[in-house]
Amino acid sequence: MTKAKDSLVLHLVVDRIEDNHAVLISADDEKISIDFPEALLPKGTTDGDHLNFRITRDAAATEAATAKTQELLERLESSTTPAGKKDFTL
Repeated sequence: MTKAKDSLVLHLVVDRIEDNHAVLISADDEKISIDFPEALLPKGTTDGDHLNFRITRDAAATEAATAKTQELLERLESSTTPAGKKDFTL
């Protein structure tokens, strides 16, 4: 496992594939295992293959989602009726 500021690389080994899921074991710590959909693995992946997974944090997408949620919340709050009920439709 390699950590950088906003990303992480996991070194995994395919232990086995069964029921359309692969059991992936960390090459760095055999106590760590992940069940992963076989359909998302590279074509031809089989038992014993070594894989690298890079996980990155998408700060821009998180910020955009937060802004959109805040905007929706403000729209809902601004449509409050005097009786305290929300005046909106889904």
